[in-house]
Formats: sequence, C-alpha cells, structure tokens
Amino acid sequence: MSDALQAGDLRRFGVLLDEVWQSKKQVSNKISSPRIDYLYGLAKRHGALGGKITGAGGGGFLLVFCERAHQAKLREAMSAEGVREMTFAFDFQGAQLLVNDPFIDGDERTASRWTFVPNPMAAQ
Repeated sequence: MSDALQAGDLRRFGVLLDEVWQSKKQVSNKISSPRIDYLYGLAKRHGALGGKITGAGGGGFLLVFCERAHQAKLREAMSAEGVREMTFAFDFQGAQLLVNDPFIDGDERTASRWTFVPNPMAAQ
C-alpha cells in the first residue's frame, strides 16, 4: 500500500484496501458487524474500490477510497443511510488529536486539528 501511495497509484491503493479488509475480517467475526458489512457493500456497489474501519476505540469510522468519477453517487447512497461524511487528507505530521465538533469550528464534515504542546514548566 505504501508503494502504491508513493507511486501515486491510488487505484491500486483502493484495491489493496479491499484486500486487506477482506483478510482482516477472516481473523475474527468481531472485526465487523452486519451494519458495517452492509455499508461497506453499499460503498462498493456505488464505486468504492476499497476501505476499512479505523479509529474504533474513539467511535470508529468507515474509511473508503473512491475515484472521483463515482464520488457523487457514493456520497448520495451513504447519505441516504444516515452516514455523515468527514473529509480526509494525508499529512506527514504523525499522530495528532482531531476533534470533530461543529460547535467549535462550524463545519460538520471536517475535524479541527488541535496540537498539544508540552508545558516546559510542568517538568520542573
């Protein structure tokens, strides 16, 4: 997957996401749920090449990759199921805390990045 991303081969990345997800589900029947399986299948039927669940400890997300040509119909299908979309972007900052609170930033689709800087006085 890393090689595909570094080469800019997003189609391959999406296909590999699906392969990894299908393999991961074979590990345990607790990896997914009927609702997740339904939404994943819906995403695939509407153009997603692959996806995975992520962040389950904090509530969880279904992350899917879909080429631009199919994104509108995928968004429509997921929205009809009550799924809220959150925007996504790659960055190179490492692990960070993201807060999705529309009362803070007025945007329901994007999380706000909060950077916590250690207090040098706390170490004394």
